[in-house]
Order: sequence, then structure tokens, then C-alpha cells
Amino acid sequence: TTIIKVLLDSYREMETCNFKSLSLDTHITAVKYISDDRILVGLGNNIELFTTAGNCVWRGPVLKHSNVHGVTIGKPNCLTIFGEKNVVRTYWGGNFSEIIHKDQEINLRDWVWDVKDEGTDGIICLLGHNQVVFHDVLSNATSKSFHCQEKCILYCGMLLKETNEIVVFSGTVFQEVIIWRINLTSEVSEILHRLQGHKGVIFSIYYSASEKLILSTSDDRTIQVWSVDSDPGEPDWSRVKISLKLRLFGHAARVWRAVVQGRLVISVGEDSRIIIWDLTGKVVRSWEGHNGASIWSIDVSPDGDSFATGGSDASAIIWPTIDNSLEDFDTPFVLSGPPPDFQPSNFYRSIHALGKGLLLATCDQGGLYELNSQSKKILLLYKNENMKHYSVISICKVTSRIAVGNLHGEIFVLQYRKVGSLEFLIKQKVMESKIHFISWLFRDTLIVGDGKGCLCLMRIQDYTRLVILELYCLPPAKQCWPNTAVVFENHLVCGDRSGSIHVYCMQYRQENQDRQDTQDRQERKGMEDVQDKEHMKEVKLTKTASPKYSLKNFHGKKGVSELLVLTNQLWSCGRNGAVSVFTMDHQAHQLLEVCKYQTPMAWVGSCLPVTDQDTWILGFHSTKFVVWSVSQQRDLWTKECGGGHRSWVFDLLTDKAVLFHIREGNLVSDEVPLRQLTTRPLRAALHGREINFSLFLQPWEDVVFLVTASEDITVRVHRIGPSGITGEKSSVLRGHISSIRCLDICKIEDGPSHWSGILVSAGGRGQFKCWTVKCNKRGDEVELFGIEKFSHSFTEKVLERKPWMSHDPNLDPDTRCMACCMFRKNSTIDIIVGLSDGHLKKLSWDMDSGIQSVMTSGLESNCILSMKKFYWLDDRYCLSGTTDGWLSVWRVDDLSAISQIRVHQSGINSLDVLMSETSLFVITGGDDCRVTLLELSGEKERFDKKNHQTFERVHASQISGVKFFDRQTILTVSIDQRICVWSLEGSALRLIRATCSSIADIRSLSVTQFKDEHLLCVSGEGVQTYHLSGLNGILK
Repeated sequence: TTIIKVLLDSYREMETCNFKSLSLDTHITAVKYISDDRILVGLGNNIELFTTAGNCVWRGPVLKHSNVHGVTIGKPNCLTIFGEKNVVRTYWGGNFSEIIHKDQEINLRDWVWDVKDEGTDGIICLLGHNQVVFHDVLSNATSKSFHCQEKCILYCGMLLKETNEIVVFSGTVFQEVIIWRINLTSEVSEILHRLQGHKGVIFSIYYSASEKLILSTSDDRTIQVWSVDSDPGEPDWSRVKISLKLRLFGHAARVWRAVVQGRLVISVGEDSRIIIWDLTGKVVRSWEGHNGASIWSIDVSPDGDSFATGGSDASAIIWPTIDNSLEDFDTPFVLSGPPPDFQPSNFYRSIHALGKGLLLATCDQGGLYELNSQSKKILLLYKNENMKHYSVISICKVTSRIAVGNLHGEIFVLQYRKVGSLEFLIKQKVMESKIHFISWLFRDTLIVGDGKGCLCLMRIQDYTRLVILELYCLPPAKQCWPNTAVVFENHLVCGDRSGSIHVYCMQYRQENQDRQDTQDRQERKGMEDVQDKEHMKEVKLTKTASPKYSLKNFHGKKGVSELLVLTNQLWSCGRNGAVSVFTMDHQAHQLLEVCKYQTPMAWVGSCLPVTDQDTWILGFHSTKFVVWSVSQQRDLWTKECGGGHRSWVFDLLTDKAVLFHIREGNLVSDEVPLRQLTTRPLRAALHGREINFSLFLQPWEDVVFLVTASEDITVRVHRIGPSGITGEKSSVLRGHISSIRCLDICKIEDGPSHWSGILVSAGGRGQFKCWTVKCNKRGDEVELFGIEKFSHSFTEKVLERKPWMSHDPNLDPDTRCMACCMFRKNSTIDIIVGLSDGHLKKLSWDMDSGIQSVMTSGLESNCILSMKKFYWLDDRYCLSGTTDGWLSVWRVDDLSAISQIRVHQSGINSLDVLMSETSLFVITGGDDCRVTLLELSGEKERFDKKNHQTFERVHASQISGVKFFDRQTILTVSIDQRICVWSLEGSALRLIRATCSSIADIRSLSVTQFKDEHLLCVSGEGVQTYHLSGLNGILK
């Protein structure tokens, strides 16, 4: 009776406590076009079905505990999905909208490499020991079994079903491809062909019936292309001649997959490169995708216009294929020779975009020409002797007004009204010397700069003159003139030739939209009748304004190339190859850098927003023009053009992107089909490498973010929605020079619509960074960004006159920050970092004064793996666990170890703390697969052990995360991919509920309370989030 009662109670708890997987982001191990407009993506034991437009139609698990490795299309609306040793047949609704039925999952005794669907009769499976089995789905039993005469272990394989036979391609560990045909009259089949030549195990085999080619990829980083010589029609594989056609070298690591698309070969591999080859062995195109992560899978669309790839960064992307039409774009096209009124001294000086394929070109003799890039017609619009030999030009995109500055300090304002028509408006001297810079800020407002650091804000009045509104000055510099200026958040932001960025307060404000509309209507009636239409109070010029804030030499000595406002943020482009994104601190009139992109270019010229998710960065590297994608972090297009010192325009037309530039005195255009530059992401990318740490950030009860730190040296902040990690653009914090091992966060201020905190990230090279994280809430929209406050490295050597007198130990440059925690006391932040050399470091940072001080612990031990902070008797403490199993209690104020207890035989990977009025409870999980529970009693100077319980073999491998729910209920995760909820009953742990995660090598566990349920996350080779429901009843 007692046993039955215990079992019933346990069953009731298991019924009430449930794990529900919300989102899964891990390796994409399969992609498959199942129709012209549907793509199936396999990750973990889940599949996701997308339209080619990128919309997710269906997602969910299909295999119990196996990763999806492949998909086979059977009869209409039937897909057979396999992975590891399991196979399942699924039936879908019309146009593959959802699964309406799923057969019983088949569990085979060996690894499954390929599957063919035989309809109602069953399925054919190629197994890992070169064996083929016929499996009856209805009876769930193997009906027939055949094997090759060579029984060897396979690393890949393919089944080719011909009209009257089944041919098997087996990739073996013995570095060869074996081709054999199933002999239905015998269990043993003879080998037809051996394809040798690889120097490593075979990872994939692909056969193209149309091109009669066999592709094999290998551990030796090569692709071998084999030609099949046979009679027309289906080949007789016993008589065909197979010869090696090509051996392709180009990948820097193992090659996972290769496919044929038309007359091209596409290969992907561990080096994250996608390489397209022609059938002569030439590399047609090569680029890096998936954030440097391994690319596991590839498939070509049925029409051959695109192909899809999946990588270990959890992203799936549709790429355009390369067709023969690209040959028409290889050669630059000369739009125009020298100017029509050609003289030996006349030549083109600059070109500018008028829109819709129209260009404005200036020449040395003072002429302005209109060039139609479609019809190739060139017209002289205006000519003035005062514009000879030098001019700077700005075109207002709203009004099509053209402002020209010359050597004599004069400004010309011209109105471009229609093709071939340019109307003169204003000529006025505004400077005493040459005008170095001119730009439209608003529809009728200009900013003008000379070479002495003077800036004039001017406005057109009565269409007859320019009125000076405000004057600004640049700080003294060797090259004191502006390169670019823009209005951002009611501030004038200017970038100069010395690489500095300056912020000025503006008294002038742009007129409201009603007055602009009135002005537009009056312009259409006739400018000569417009009287008293400005209604603007002129600003009295009392003095020249100096910058309120400056970022000196921010982009290096070569200068700032462009400033522009995109999505309410300021983007700055520099000739040092960097692009920075800023927001504005209105109280301090300061720019706060929220993101920085270090491109592979030497000179960034401009930024071009193309979609809501992507912005292109345009610039030059050596003599090549480069288009670089922010979202994909890669080059989209490179073109030899001679370098960035020439005038150029990049324009997007209907179906192509065009680079116009001046070369050898001619106007030249280079074109590329727009489809070759655009990709369609199906799934957003996560990290390119393993995730070491994750934690939840919950600024408000209904808003949750997940912060992850990775080996790819980035920190990402993801919004968590009802279905887990959302597809919204995540914030990326960059700047670490090595892998990031740990995170911690503390709140600074909060309110109903604003929250801010301090985030610490630490990792390799003894480096940690401190970020200000700000979150703004506007209705349902939530915006979050991080700003780096400071960076510190414990391995940096400080030059001292007497370094031998320093008390700090000599740190190895390879010393890593392994764990960290943070305390706040008034305006002081104390950051405690555990190092791989066994020391603890405390950095105290005053947020008001910025003063920093460092303290080092005196106790030396083994590498610190984990830390946990807590308060006891109004004092601050932290726990640390080391690789030799010792648990230490540290007092934060003087960084002294007040207690040490040996709790594990090896490393302590995780800790958690629970406090009562009289005791401190500590739970630890270690490499020895044990969970240890300690009860400590203590005062300020010492903690003593009251009770010590050890639970053996809680998991099958190292325990990487532990968490207290209450004194009797704990949560554990392990490298064995199990997540378990346990109840502590006396001296035993009783399992309440367990689930198996699809995340391999779990390294971190995070838990938070969300809407009366527990939200938890495990991270390692990806991230998986869960709702843990029903636990509150058990806790009560």
C-alpha cells in the first residue's frame, strides 16, 4: 500500500509538471525543397516548413530523441524523415500546410544514411554497415535485408532507385566510394565499382542524372567529380565507365556537401565557405556565409534559380544561383567619353546621382552635364566661368535643387525641374575663401564650410538670396574643414577631415509639415507671386557656436567620409574601414556608440539601407569597390575600379545595381543583377560558435530578454516572446578579442517605460567589458541597446619603474576570466572575476567619477569554474568552485576566503544558493556526475558546515547547471542533454520530471519567473527555451 501510494503521488506530480519547448536554435542539419515554393528545414528533432518568401508555415518535433538528417519525398503530400537510427513517415495537408498524420516511428539497429519511400509497401533504408533493409511500415518489421560483399562502416551513402534496380553508393571510412547493386536473389551483392583517390573518409555522395556526374566530398578538403560514360537513357551500372574528371581544391577545412546545379558545382563545408565551380575546375564565385559557422546542408531548388543552405549558426538562407547572363556584366561599360565640348584641358571632375538612372557630371571648364544611363544621352545643362577648375556639389533629393560652391567662396543654387532643364535661382558670395564643403540639411537649408573651420547654416529666402541662420566653428586641426554633416535629434553633427565627429546644439528648427505643404502649393503656382511665406524668426548671430561634444580622431587621420541617419540612429562611415552606430544623450549632448562594424575595407564611403533587416556598406579595398552586408557580415560584390580617390555613384535600378565612376577620363558603369546581391534568410542567425553562458534579463514583468555569450566573441540580446526567441533583430555587442565565458547584470534605474542596467562580460585574455544596457518601452514596441562604458584586461602589463615591487602576480597572457559576479553599492559597482590561474580579482568602478581600482585575492588555487553571489547579515559574499572540487566562500569587501570545503572529486561547473533565517543552502554540480547539497551556518567571519549530502550518478555525464526552486525541489542539466526536476526526500533524490534537449554540449542553465510559470533556457551548441508549468503547485 505504501509503495502504491508513493507511485501515485509521483505520477500526479509528473502529470502536473510539464516541459514545453518554446524555441530551438541549433545546427541546421537538413534543408530540402519539397515543392517550388516550400522548403523544409531540420534542426535537432524538429522540422520547420517555410515558404520561399521566408514565412514559417509549420514547426514542431517529428522524431523523439534523434536529430533530423534527411528528408525523402514519397507519394503526394508524404514526407519520410530520418535521423540517426530512426525513421518516420509524415502525411501533410494540401500544399504542405501542416502534418495531419504521422506513422509510428521506426527504430532501426543501425545508423540510417538514406531512405527511399516504396509507398504502401514500406521504405528502403541504407544502414551504417553497408546494408540495405526493406521495412514494412504497417507491421513495423524488417521484411528483407541485403548487404554488400564488403561489410564496412559508412560515413555517408545514397540510394538510387532506377526502373528495375536499386543502386547503392557507399562512402566508406577506407577513403573510397563503393557502388553496388542489390541482388534480389541473394542476401550478398557484388561490388560494381570502386572510386578511389580521396585521402580521408567520405562525407557525402551526390549523383546528377542530367549531367551524368558523381560528386564525392571528403575529410581531405577536396571535392572529386566523376564522369559517368554510358549509353543514352538509364545507365546500366554494371557496364558504365566511371573516370575522375576533376579534383577540386579550395576549401580550408572539411567539405561536408556538394551538389550540381546546371553546369556548375556548389560545395559547402566546415570553413563556412560556399564555393561555386564550373566544370573546368575554375572557381566562379566564393564567399563566406553563416557567420563563420560550419555549413552542414545544401539543396538546389527545382527550377535551379536558387539554392538553400543551413549552418551551425541556426540560420537557413536562400541564395541566388549564378547563370550565364552574368557574363554580360563582367566588362565595364563606357557611358560617355570626354565631355562633348572636348578640349585638351577639359575633363570630367565629379558625378552625382539625380535619381532614376540620371547622373549629373561636372567638368573642369565649368559645365554641368546630364547623363541618361539608359539611353546614354548627354546634355549640357549649365555652364559658368566661375565654376572652372573646382566645384563642390550637393543635390537635395526632395526638391531636386542643386547647390554648387566654387574657389571664390560663391554659391550657385539651381533648380532641376525635368529632364534636360536646369533653372538658375541664386548666385551669392558667402565665404572669403574656397568652399570646401556644401550639403543640404533640409529642403531649403544648407550647411557650408571653408578650409579654416568655419561652418554657416544658411536658408533660401524669397528664392533670391541666402540668409545666414547660425555660425559654427570646428576645433583647430591641421586639416580643418568638414567632410559631412547631418541633423540628428535637433543637433548638428559634423565629421571633419581629421577623423573627428563634433556635436553642436541648433537653435534653428525645421518648419512644420503644414508650412512645407503650403510652400509646395505656392511653388507650383509660381515663385514670383510668393510673398511673406516664410513666417520665420531669424536668429540673431551673437557669436560662433563651438561643439558641445567631440569624438576626437574617431575615424583616424584619413577622415570621416559620411554621416547619415537610419532608423532613428546616426551612422558614421570612416576612411579607417569602420562604421559606427550612435544614439543621442540629450542631457549631456553626447553621442553614445551602440554598435560598431569593422569591415574588411580600407575606406568606407557610404551606407545604403536596402531592407528593414539589412544595410549595405559601400567602400573600397585597395583598387576594388566593395559592397558589404551588415546582416550577413560578408562581401556581396567586389569590382575592380581603380580605387576610392575617384568620383563614384552607386545606384539601385529596377533589376540591377550599378556603379558609376570616372576612369581614364571616361564615365564608366559596372553592373550586377540585383538578384545576385540579395538573399532570403529563412531563419535568423544566432552565434557562429558555441554558447558559453546565457542569462535572462527581465526589465518588466511582461518583457523578457535572453543574453548569450559565445566563443565567436560577441554578446547577443534576444527578445523572448510567447513562442521563445523571436525573429526580431537582436542587439549584438562586439569588442572582445577572445571567447566570452561569463555574464552578469545589475539594475541601475527602472520606470514604466525606461530601464537601464550594467552588463559585465568576461572571457579570454583576462579581458572583461562593462556595458550600459538601456531598454525603452513605447506601447508594444520595446527597444534595447548596449553601450560600452569601459574595457579592462588583467593580463595587460603596466610599465612601472620598479615592476619587481608590484604585489600583483605576473599574469600569463593566456589567463582567462572564467566566472564573474557584480555588486552595486550606491554609485559604486564592484565586479568580482574568477580567473583560470585560481585568483579572484575585484574591480571597483565609481559610475560618477569613473575612478577604477583593482584588488587581488591572496589565496591561490586551481582554475575557478563557477561563481555565485549572495548577501548574508547585510554583508556581501560570493562562492567559487574550482577544477579540483573545492568550494570557497569569499568576503567581497577585502576579498578574503573565509571558508573552504571539498565537495567534489573534480571540477565544480555550477552553483546555486538558497537562504533561510538561520542557514545557507548550497547546491553544486560537478564533472564527477554528482550533485552535492550543503547546509552552512555562519557569521560574518566564518561559515561552518552543518549538513552535507552527496547524490551519485544523477546524470550520465558532467553536470553543467543546477538551480534551487525551493529547499526540496531542484533543477539539473548535464552534457547528457537531460533536464531533470528533482524532489529531495530525506537522503534521496526523486525524479519528478525529465526531458531530453536537442542542444548538445550544454554549458549553461538560466531560469526566471514569467507569467506564473518558470521560463528556462539551456545553451551550448545552440539555445533551447522551455516553459516549465505546474511546478508552482508542487512547490506549494
